[in-house]
Order: sequence, then structure tokens, then C-alpha cells
Amino acid sequence: MGDANAATERWAFAMSAKEKWAPKVRSDVKGIIETGRKYDRIYFLTSRPVKAKRCHDIEKELTDKYGVPVTILDREWLIEKTIENGFEDLAYKDLGAGTYEPEKELVGPNDFRRNQELEEIEERIKKLGDERSDQTQLVSDTYEAARLSRNLERPRFETEGRYHRAINVANKSGSHDQVLRANYEYCWAMFWFHDDVEPMNRMYEEVENLALSSGTAADLSKVGNYLSVMSSHAAQNFETAEHLKLDERRARMADQLTAMSQNASQPNNALHAETLLVLMRLHDEGSRNDPEALESIWGNLDEIVGRSEGLAEFPISLIDDIVERISSMSPESEALDRLTETLAEFMGQREQDGKAGEIYLRRGLGKAKNEMPIDAIYWLGKASIRFRKDEYTEEQFNTLYYIAVAYRSAGLLWAARSTCLSALVNANKISSKNAETKIETIPTVSLLGMLSVQLGRTSDLILCMFWLMGLLQTLPLAKESKAHLEERITELDRLHACFIAGLPNSSIPVLSGLPDILDALGMYQSEFILLYRLGWGEKLVEMELIPEGTEVSEVADMTSLLAAQPARSSMPKALGLNQGHAFQAQTTIIGVEINFHGGDTLDDVLLCQTCLTAVESFMATAFRHQVFPRVERLDVFISLQIDLEEVSIELDESSSRITVMWPQVQSVLNSQAVMVAQPHLLELCALVLSAISMMPETEKSLDQMVTQEEVLERALSFSFAHFALERVMGTNASSLDDFEHLREKSYPPIYPLPDVVPQSSKQGGISQSNEWAGSNEVPDEFETPQSHKAIKSCSIINLPLWDKAGWQGVLYAHNGAEDQQPPMLGLVLSDRDAATGIFKEWNKKFGRKDVDDQIRISIIRGVKAEQEHHYRVHISRSIENGLGQENPGSRIYNVSRIHNMEPESSENLEMFLEQFNKFGMFFLIPVVVSESASMPDLLIEHSILCRNLHVRYAYEIGQHDPDSVVIKDGDNIVQPDEV
Repeated sequence: MGDANAATERWAFAMSAKEKWAPKVRSDVKGIIETGRKYDRIYFLTSRPVKAKRCHDIEKELTDKYGVPVTILDREWLIEKTIENGFEDLAYKDLGAGTYEPEKELVGPNDFRRNQELEEIEERIKKLGDERSDQTQLVSDTYEAARLSRNLERPRFETEGRYHRAINVANKSGSHDQVLRANYEYCWAMFWFHDDVEPMNRMYEEVENLALSSGTAADLSKVGNYLSVMSSHAAQNFETAEHLKLDERRARMADQLTAMSQNASQPNNALHAETLLVLMRLHDEGSRNDPEALESIWGNLDEIVGRSEGLAEFPISLIDDIVERISSMSPESEALDRLTETLAEFMGQREQDGKAGEIYLRRGLGKAKNEMPIDAIYWLGKASIRFRKDEYTEEQFNTLYYIAVAYRSAGLLWAARSTCLSALVNANKISSKNAETKIETIPTVSLLGMLSVQLGRTSDLILCMFWLMGLLQTLPLAKESKAHLEERITELDRLHACFIAGLPNSSIPVLSGLPDILDALGMYQSEFILLYRLGWGEKLVEMELIPEGTEVSEVADMTSLLAAQPARSSMPKALGLNQGHAFQAQTTIIGVEINFHGGDTLDDVLLCQTCLTAVESFMATAFRHQVFPRVERLDVFISLQIDLEEVSIELDESSSRITVMWPQVQSVLNSQAVMVAQPHLLELCALVLSAISMMPETEKSLDQMVTQEEVLERALSFSFAHFALERVMGTNASSLDDFEHLREKSYPPIYPLPDVVPQSSKQGGISQSNEWAGSNEVPDEFETPQSHKAIKSCSIINLPLWDKAGWQGVLYAHNGAEDQQPPMLGLVLSDRDAATGIFKEWNKKFGRKDVDDQIRISIIRGVKAEQEHHYRVHISRSIENGLGQENPGSRIYNVSRIHNMEPESSENLEMFLEQFNKFGMFFLIPVVVSESASMPDLLIEHSILCRNLHVRYAYEIGQHDPDSVVIKDGDNIVQPDEV
């Protein structure tokens, strides 16, 4: 016992294996005292686990009552002293416990390796401390030690002791999957390695309840395994069916599986449960060898194989294993022949898909490593379709993670978010199956957190921070890995602080309950900036958030600096909130700004998110098909309609607006409505493509997108992100109200709220360049853009309106005295509605004065040497003033219109130019002409005061000049010496 007085003292010992050990220790101690012998100590050993407090209380009770120190030693002590200290031989020699003949053990190479592993694990267990990460490691190590002991066929008392230790540690510090694993494997090991069914019989209900609590057929199948082996045990008369409670347990299992099989909201799990029901019948009928019953079972399994098509998570290997094992039972069965043939074709296709997926994955990773995200999405998207089956979960996780990274690099953040969530679903499946957290979960959650910040979704970020903090505290990470994770958490906090700093004042009050939540998560930078934005700057010193003596002006400067960080430019200007707030989100696809607008209910928000994600996924690889933007902006308005029966999607090209009306009965909250929703999502995607783009050979390009790229599957497979969010986070839409328990108080805004001016604006703003794009060297061929934000559509030409308007030419006029008003340049159009539509759109965009010179009009003279008075008019959006504001290397698309003017003289033009040079500006107006009117109708009420007029000669225009599109190959240009 390690006591120096042991040699001079008399000790008494009592032992018990009874489950009710407390009455036994009291009676034994009383009996020892009543012998009249003078004992210095009394030791009581029990094979049962004893809680420390209960042990201490009874020891004190008996010691006080009899005046002799009483020590109770429980099962854990016995295991520790016998197994962990390596005294198994003493237990056998002196106590006759088990068998122990190490000299007869023949150790092969595998067992030698296992012994080494076991020794290393036991040494590591001794060194583990009380920190949460150590306890997490202990759960894994104690289970692995038990598993190795079992496989090494160590003596039963040794293996059983290790399993009991693993169960106790899992109950204390493990996850649900780890508790289930330890209990299940213990009973399994005792049955198969020691031919003892009693642990399984005794712990059946405990394991059953653990399996049921997860709600998955996969866990319940473990209980089904128990039933199978116990039934076989009874069938061989080793135990009675009554002792093993087979009838009631089998009936209960059938009821549980039936309930699962009827849950249509989880189709994979439901079909798995239905399969287990059929296999229960197979076990029963197989023992009776009833040919007709077996034929029915083979038919049922054949039907299940067919129905599993499209259910990616259904474990088809379960049926494959069964057919392989029992095919000899019905050698003449036609139904089994059909099942075998169906299964062979089905498994062959899955295996072929797996091989193809590996090839696509390799190619996609090569593209990703070479910073080609658009091409990576193409190849990885094809791989993800092949890896959807349950047996490729590991490969699918890797593929989805890299697709999410590629989507993010391509500027498609909603598609990235959805795919990242799907990757986490697979990570959780792997973790649950192995009962160990997949370490790659860390970078995936970190990526989701980054996307949440970039999308302005603070509530999603809070969920990610909870998860990351939990992983940091519980996972046994190496020192370097732990430091890296801490750095990532700090970086997310810093980025979120930038987001808060750049929000408009109107978005701040709704966050008044957030500071305590940020504080609880250690997001101190975000907390500090938010409190300043809420007007609490004067109280930051009092709250010990900034050093004493710090001026509020310093806090203001810091906030302005954060708001001007480059990272802030990739974040939205408003919060991304869920129910209770109308949905507003913006994305950029092939350089076109697309704005999604929706309602404020949860159904509305999730529908908008689904539509937006599908559109981004569908359009992701459009650059591979020479797609060009044709509008600057598109608005998509989505609304749920109570009385509507069918989805309605309409495009108004003249206003660049899509209206989606969706029936309430087809809510995307209902998983059964997913299949119904898919065709409508594809219709929306196709309509967005036609509304914002032009492409050569449209039909051919679309056919390639659908067939070669499998864009439909890629767009729809992961668009319903709320289902994935519910599986990994427990909610289909996060809300700040979910964290109410962390909120000690609210911080109401103190008005007036401080204004935040980004620091760069204070320093003079962004310089502008008047340098022509044509002055730089430009390659003959452009590479495919690798981000949808790497290009910008700058068109002011609404193509449907201009096509309808019928541009006839230009007209020069005056309104009032020539020396008092600038001249008028009229665009002569033949359709009044289209003409007013064009100018109303410009009035709304630029106002009645084009102060930023966005409308650019060029008059190109000298285009035909043989016709000196002819010229061309070119209307486009100015890109010179905005050139310096674009990202380096970005590509600008500018749709323009050109008209040939063929006057007999230049008198009108010269008069206009004379007046323009005098005033430096002109009125741009729509002019309507029609066959029924004798005179043009000048619509002066729609005029715009402009000054961005360029009068040039054709010979001045270079190859990459904005006006280069005006010059045609056959033009006989007037040379400089002829002007």
C-alpha cells in the first residue's frame, strides 16, 4: 500500500462483488470489529465503481463509529494497480484470477506493433492532466487502449478493465458518439472474444437508448447487431429467448425502425431504416428457411436498391455485404438473381463514379494550386457529383472544401457558404462514424466564419466562433496547431471589427444587445468598436476596454482606419439579418451587380438565399463560354404568395428586373418541396443568364454548360444551404436572439451616434486618372477571368430599350437665346415610350446634371475621305474617370451605340460646336420623330446637362482607344495632312 507503518500494523481486509456494496461494507466492518481483535486499519475492496463523495462519506461514517480508519478501494483502484502498474502476473499467481502465461505468447509483427502502440498509449494516459483538451485525448486513448488489448487477446480481466475505464472516461468527457462507441464495443468484445453474452444482455437497453437519442438508423443498426447475435445464441440453446428478452426487444426494434422509415423529411435515413426492417425479416425467415418468404425479401431489397438512386447518403454497401454472405441460401431463386444483377450494375456504376471522381479531383486541385478558381470549380464540381455516394464521404469532404475555397476566390460568396456547409455535414458524418472529431473540421469552420464576415452575417459568425472556441478547448492540439487556431480566431474578430466599423449608422442600433455576447467569446476588438459606434465612447475607459488617458478622438481615428481597410471593401454595407428584416443581398456575376430583394419572414429569407446560391453556382463557370455582360445591374424581387399555386418568374428587360412569385405551399423550409423547387430554380438561373449576358452561339454554349459541365447538378446539389446549416449548427437560420443567455445587459445607442469617415477619404480620397486605356500595352488575347469581380460592366446602354427605340440620328437645337443657354444635342428616336424610358433611367442614375461626366459622347469626323461631312456619333459610359478606382488588372466591359451621320454639310455641327465651346456644356435630350408628325418632338422635360463631349478625327484613334469600335476595316480615313 506504500505505507511506511505497514510492517508494524495489523490490517483487516474485506472483499465484495455485490452490486449493493454499501450495506456489505457496513456489515463486514461491523463483523471485523466484533471479533475483538485490535486492527489498526480496515480495507474494503469492491468490484463496483464508487463515486468519490459516497466513498468519502461512508469511510468517515465507519471511521467515526468504530474508531478505526476504514478505506474503501473500488474497481478503478483495482484496475489501476493491477493493469496500469503491470501486476497481472501477481493477480494470476497469488489470486488465481484468469490465465497468464506470457512465455507461451508468440508475437508476430502486427502484435509487436500493437504492443508498442499500447505501451505508448498507456504512458501517455499517465501524463495527461485535467485540462479539457487532455480529457478529450483521454477519451480517445482509453478507447484505443481497450481496442488494442482486445485485438492482442490480452486476458479478459485486463481487456475488460480497459473497456470499463474507457466507458467511464467517455461518460465523463466524451461526445454522444464516443459514449455509444465505448459501450457498444465493450459488449461486442465480450461476446466475440470471450463468448459471454451477459454484458450485451445487461447493457442492451442502455445502448439502445444511446442509439435512439441520435435519431439515426446507423446508430440503431448497432442495436440490431446485438439482436442478431443474441437470437443466434438462443437458437443454439446457449441461452433462452426469455432470458435474453428477445421477443419484447425485437418488437421494440421493429416499432422504432418503422417510425424512422416513415419520416419523409430524412429520406436517406428512412430508407436505411426500412432496409434494416427487411434484414430483420431476413434473419427470422432465414432460420425457418421459407422459400416464399425469402423470395419476398429479395424482391424488397431489389426495390430498395432501385429507390436508393439519388439518395447520396444511403449505405448501399449494407445490402451488398448481405447478398455476398447469404447468396448461397437460395441458389435457385429468380428474385435473388434479379437482386444480384441490379446490385452488380448499381455498384459497378458507383465504383466507376468513384474512379472518375478521383481523376476530376486531381485535375481540379491542380487548377486550384495554380490560382485558377473558375477552372477549379469546373473540375471539382464534376468530382463532387461523382462523390455523392456514402462510400465516398471522405473524398466528398475534401472536394467540397476546395470548391468552397474556389468559389470564394471567384467572388461567389453565397455559393462558397453553401458548399462549405455541405463539407461540414460530411466532416460531421466522418467524425460521428469514427467517434473522433475530424481535425480538418477546424479550417472548414474557419472558412465558414470568414465567409460569414464577408457576407455581413454576424449571427452565423457567432456560431462559428462558438464552434472554434470549443475545438480549441477540447481538441488535443499540438502547441503550434493551437497557436495557429488562436491566431485564426483573432483574425476573424479583427475582420468583424472592420465590418462593424464600416456599417452605416442606421445599422448600428439593432446590435445594442451584442457587446456582452462578443465579450463572452473573447471578441474584444469587435466589442470595443461596436460600443464606440453605439455612442459609448466616453465610457470605454470606465469599462476598462481602453487604457486610462485614451482620448475618444483616438478611438474615432482607430475606427476610421478599420473602416478604410482593404478587407472592408469586400464586405456588404449592411447587416445580413434573418427573419424580421427584409432580405437584401448583392452579388457580382460576370461583372454585373445583381441585387436580390425579398420579404422579412423566415420562409422569405431562406427562399432568397436559395435562389441567390443557385444563381451563383449556375453562373460560376460562365467565363469558359465567352460570356459578356450587357447590363450594369439586375434586380431580382422575390415574394411568397399565399394564394398562388404555381411559381411565376418574369423578366422585364427594359427595367432589368426579374420578378419571382413563389407559392407559400412550396416553402423551401419543407424538405419534400426541394424536388418541386428545382425546375423553377433552373428557370430563374437561365433567365438571369439571358438578362445579363451575351454569348456567341448561345444554344451551343448552353448545351455545353448543361451536358459537359453538368452545371444543373452543380447548381442544385448544394443550393439548399439551410438544411446543411441545421445539420451542423442545429438551426436552419441563425439569429442574434439565439445567444440571449450570454447577454447580461443591453447597450442602448447614445445619440447622436458618431460618424465614421474612412481614414483614406480624410487623406484626400482616391486619385483619379484621365489617362486613356489605349495608352497602355494590351495583349492580343485576354486570359479567362478567374473572378467574377475581376471584370466590371459599365454600360449605360439598356439594350432592350435601345433596340425598341430606333435611333435615327442626332439633332442640334437651342432653347431660347443662343447667348443665354447651352445648346441642345438631341438623340432622335422613333419610339416615344422607349425614348422616355432611356432618359428616365439616366435621370434616375445620373440626375438632371451629369456632374461626374458618366455619359460620354464622341463625334468622330474624317471617317470617309470621299464624304468629308460624314461623321459618326458614339455613346457610351465614361471609363476614364473611374479607371483609377478599379482593381489592378480588372477588365471593363462597356456596351455602346454608334450611329452614322451623313449630312450634306457640316453647318449644323459647326454651329453646335461653337456654342458648346462657349458654354462648355450642352443639354442632352430625347427627340421623337414619327411618320404622323411633321416636326420632331423635343422632350425637354427629360434633358440632362452634360459636358463630356469628345470631338475627334478618326486618324487620332488607336487600337485600344475607347472609340476604336467606331472605326471599321473598310473605312477610308482622312489623313492628318488632309484635315
